Amino acid sequence: MSERNGKRGALKSAGVAMLLVVLAGCSVTAPHGALPQPDSDTLNRLSSVAIQPGAQGAHAELRWWEALNDAQLDRLVERALQSNQDLAAAALRLDAQMARLDVARDQRRPQGGLSGNLNLSREQTAGSGLEVRRQESVSLGLSADWQLDLFGRIRAAIARAEAQLNYQQYSHEAVLAEVVNGVVKTYTQLSGTQRQLGVLEQQLSSLQESVATLRLRYEEGVATPLELYRAQALQHEYLARRPLLEEAAAGYRETLATLVGLTSDQLQLQLLSVALPTADSLSPVFNDPSHALMRSPELLQAQARVEQAMALSDGAKAALYPDISVSGVIGWLSASSLDLGDAREQLGVAPRLQWSLLNLSALKAGLNAAQFEEQAVLAEYEQTLLTVLNQADRSIQTWAARTQRLEQTGRRHQFARQAFEQAQARYEEGVLPYIEFLDAQRDLLESEDALVGVQTEWLNAYAEVYGAFPGNWVDALKQS
Repeated sequence: MSERNGKRGALKSAGVAMLLVVLAGCSVTAPHGALPQPDSDTLNRLSSVAIQPGAQGAHAELRWWEALNDAQLDRLVERALQSNQDLAAAALRLDAQMARLDVARDQRRPQGGLSGNLNLSREQTAGSGLEVRRQESVSLGLSADWQLDLFGRIRAAIARAEAQLNYQQYSHEAVLAEVVNGVVKTYTQLSGTQRQLGVLEQQLSSLQESVATLRLRYEEGVATPLELYRAQALQHEYLARRPLLEEAAAGYRETLATLVGLTSDQLQLQLLSVALPTADSLSPVFNDPSHALMRSPELLQAQARVEQAMALSDGAKAALYPDISVSGVIGWLSASSLDLGDAREQLGVAPRLQWSLLNLSALKAGLNAAQFEEQAVLAEYEQTLLTVLNQADRSIQTWAARTQRLEQTGRRHQFARQAFEQAQARYEEGVLPYIEFLDAQRDLLESEDALVGVQTEWLNAYAEVYGAFPGNWVDALKQS
């Protein structure tokens, strides 16, 4: 009889083992869509327009703002990398997600610890008001529960935590690129605005002389009221420009101070003495434009969101299968007194299987929802890819257009200067009237104001190109 029972037990154990093997062999990974790839022709075209430098150019790409030869700007970028609060917050979120990943990975090991239990009870015997039975028990030991991740629940949770870690890492890179790019663009805009204010003061001085001269000529009967009124209207037009430029400068100063972790009154800058680069002295350089483009933090963030959605789909698929775990306890149990010296050893191991068969339809609906969400995130990734490619294309075209405009505006300024020099010489010879000399001076100042504005836009376009191809220089900053 005992032999028959032993055989039955062996058969049951073998059956359970076979069932576990079959279940473990089931596919628990949800089907995933392929990650959209960039159009090869577009990628090759964007890469072909970028300069392929040597070793010196590679360094210029990694610290591209140093090509502006502005030590003050270099110091501001370094301070922003050290003191910007958005950058510090992104780094802390990255550290927090690293800790969450450790928590997820820890679920692969047995869970449990020291446990104890004390039970004191009194029981009165039925039919007797005097007899009281007292029961005492105490237990102390170690208990553990180990989930056998046969169907990938824990693996899906770990994959999701890893994807979230990647997302936080790329978010940190995105903030890094935004801070550096923001410092360069805001600094150049502030510098350009301060230069325009300087040119405006020269224009106002010139107009003041013109108005004074025309008033005197009008009183002498040589000039007409129309000439005087037009000069005064132009003078007030320039006066109205001053508060606008001052307001813009204050806004740029505030933004720049925030980026570098200071208040506006703490930001001390010397801007008018900085020499702006010329069109032939500055050009973006890239060693590997394709890598720099495809390593865009914005694109990598979208890829991390796809990885999260895939992990959620895998977790929803694993939820369709049983949850199998093994629980165990080792310790001492005293059932008659509180004296552990009389306790007996306690050792037990028990398998546990949970399968939500009654909720199977809801679990399948959850899987369908996760897969639809994954398809939506894939579509968002493709949209982000198109945005990144189009922004890179636009930044290159903008750089080329603004370079041409800078060249033409520079020529205009050159001719305006030559015209002013001719007018000055003719005025000193007594051939040219004073009012025409002031007109030539005013035209020179207007061309200089236009040149400063175009130079500022041109430098912003230079920063936008590196903002569209951020992969290489952001990686270098992250590792430094």
